[in-house]
Amino acid sequence: NGVPSVLFTLRSSRLKNYQGEVSFPGGKQDRTDRDVVHTALRETEEELGIPPSAVDVWGPLKPMPQTVLKPTSVVAVLGNVGEVDLTKLKLSPREVSAV
Repeated sequence: NGVPSVLFTLRSSRLKNYQGEVSFPGGKQDRTDRDVVHTALRETEEELGIPPSAVDVWGPLKPMPQTVLKPTSVVAVLGNVGEVDLTKLKLSPREVSAV
């Protein structure tokens, strides 16, 4: 519909941590990831089926500080994927319940 939107996921109830939470696509950085941008692109493809080539990466935001409840650092990476047909996304049922 041409209206700028933010794409959130509902984390699967099958996950070990943070199940059922609303989040951006993403996850832990693998040793093979070059940087946080690579991690975000890899995770977006794994969770939603959006290939890295379809994402115009704008860049990472400032890391969110760790807390007692969330002892890992979180870095949001912003990008534009243009219009998304939600019915054509390939959700990973192991990780995502809905978008």
